[in-house]
Amino acid sequence: MVLVLLCGAVDGAARLDRWLRAALGRAGEWRRPIPGPPEPGAIALTCACLIGVVTLWLVQHFSFRAALELSCYSQRQTPAMRAMAGAIASIPSGVAVEAIPAADSSLEPRDTVMFWSGYAPLSALWVIGEVTEPEYTWPTVAAERQRVAPLERNGYRVVCQRRGIIVRHGQPAGPLAAGDW
Repeated sequence: MVLVLLCGAVDGAARLDRWLRAALGRAGEWRRPIPGPPEPGAIALTCACLIGVVTLWLVQHFSFRAALELSCYSQRQTPAMRAMAGAIASIPSGVAVEAIPAADSSLEPRDTVMFWSGYAPLSALWVIGEVTEPEYTWPTVAAERQRVAPLERNGYRVVCQRRGIIVRHGQPAGPLAAGDW
């Protein structure tokens, strides 16, 4: 999906480049206040550079930053990877889980997985969240931490807690109140 959007953006920049060069060239023939057309490809190159800068900025602020770390490509497990594996192991197979994106791929083959976010009412009895690092399903870490308090009030108990990754399980008496989500 991202590759398709990137290719579309580059194609659009190239078309814009050709169109502006032609428009500026024609305008320059009629009157001289407009300088000649820019060098071929200058607009496309500028757009491609802007796309690259925005991409690098976004990668650092979301879960994709793991792709920039060497541990992502290493066969050795980091402490964070071991903590996530332990948290995932504490969740039984065949259950509904609200999970952070980092746990999604490991849980997907065996469980029904929904995104752990603050935008919908809680619909799973198992929740795996990380309250020390920003996740792209949450606006801030503080917002994710605020979501944990209603879980405690509604009977969810901590099953596993490692390096900021928390697994909770509960059987709430009823649906969470509107203010709790």
